[in-house]
Amino acid sequence: VTRLQLGGHRDETEVSAIAEKLLSESEQIERDIEDFALLCYDDPLLWAQKAFPWGKGILAKLDGPCPCQTRILTVLGEAVKKRSFNGRDAVAPIRIAVSSGHGIGKSILGGIIDNWIKSTRPHCRGTVTANTFKQLETKIWAAITAISKLSVTAHWFEAGASRNYRLGAKDTWFSAPQSSNEENSESFAGQHEASSTSYYLNDDCSSIADIIFEVQEGGLTDGE
Repeated sequence: VTRLQLGGHRDETEVSAIAEKLLSESEQIERDIEDFALLCYDDPLLWAQKAFPWGKGILAKLDGPCPCQTRILTVLGEAVKKRSFNGRDAVAPIRIAVSSGHGIGKSILGGIIDNWIKSTRPHCRGTVTANTFKQLETKIWAAITAISKLSVTAHWFEAGASRNYRLGAKDTWFSAPQSSNEENSESFAGQHEASSTSYYLNDDCSSIADIIFEVQEGGLTDGE
């Protein structure tokens, strides 16, 4: 670790050398993060285990994914491997539904999956919804925002109230919350990404109108 101390005399050559070393170390760290994201393209469990500082923030008192989260992430990774999307030819959509009680970490899991997808799939597009706006705002979207800020790729994204997007690609690489009101169903239409991933995260599905899922089907016809 290089430490730059303030005060005292340093000539321009020495300062330039220190700055160059710091920049070189920063660039190497960024390359390492990019390489790790590539490695985790089909391994969301590894991403969950290594991309976040377990024990801090929303992950306080946790030392890693719980058994239920581990099973789901493993199934998800296996499904990605099986489809082997080549970035051109559409593959069958992955569908995972979980029936469970409260307090098992579904919101955290949703946040991890959202961050994994956005960190490993350039120009993906995702929509997040829940049975009520309060549930959407205070549970699943709040978890997505918190997880994004803890991630090793936190500096890649702007985590806002209305969109979580890759810096420099706000309109093409993002996830966004959307109300599940039945009259709002058309807001779920038109989401396509033939060369990347189009995805939906639905929280508390049992109370979401069927029309929402019907419209979402249109976003699962191409890409991954």
